[in-house]
Amino acid sequence: MYTISVEGNIGSGKTTFLNYFKTNSSIKNVEYFPEPVYKWINLNKTGINLLEDFYKSNRSFNLQIYIAITLDKIQKKKVNGIKITERTLESGRRVFAKNSLNEGKLSILEYNIIKSLYDHFMWEKPNEIIYLRSDPKICFENMKNRNRDEETTVKLDYLINLHNLYESWITYVKENTGIKVTILNSMNMIEYSDFVHSIKL
Repeated sequence: MYTISVEGNIGSGKTTFLNYFKTNSSIKNVEYFPEPVYKWINLNKTGINLLEDFYKSNRSFNLQIYIAITLDKIQKKKVNGIKITERTLESGRRVFAKNSLNEGKLSILEYNIIKSLYDHFMWEKPNEIIYLRSDPKICFENMKNRNRDEETTVKLDYLINLHNLYESWITYVKENTGIKVTILNSMNMIEYSDFVHSIKL
C-alpha cells in the first residue's frame, strides 16, 4: 500500500485537488478518503453539530477529540494499491489542536489530554504528503463562496494562524521525517496536471 495525504488550510482546495486527481490520473487501484466533515456535523447521526459548536462558541475540546477518532479510523484502513487521504492525524494535532490552544479554546489540561490521545493512536506516516500552499486571504474568499452554515463566523485571522502553523509543520516534516513532501500552489491547474502526470507507482 502506498499512501498519499493531501494537506492544506481550510479553503485551500483539497477536495478540488482530489477530484482533479480522480478525473485526470491514469493510475489504477486508487481509493480516496476525503475529510469526514459529514461526521463532524452530525455526531453519530444524532444531529449534534460539533463543527458549528466549535466555530460559534469558545469550545474546542469535543471537536478535537472527535476529529482525532475519525482521522485515526481512516489512517487504519488498509487498501490494495494506493490510498489518498484528505488530511492526516498529525496535522490535526500539530496544526488544529495547537491553534486551539494558542487561541484559548483549549486549556492546558485539555490540550494534554488530546496529545495523549494522539500518542495512543500513533501517526502512521504516509509515503508522501501533498501540501497545497495558499494565501489565507484566498482561502477566506473560497470559504465564503462555498457558504457552509458552520463557517459563517470564521475570521481571516483564524486562517492566517492555521497557515503559519501549517508552514512550520510542513517544514518540520520535510527536514525530519523522511516523508516525501510535494508543495503545489493551490488551484494552479498547470501544477496539478504536471504532478498528476508525473506519478508513476
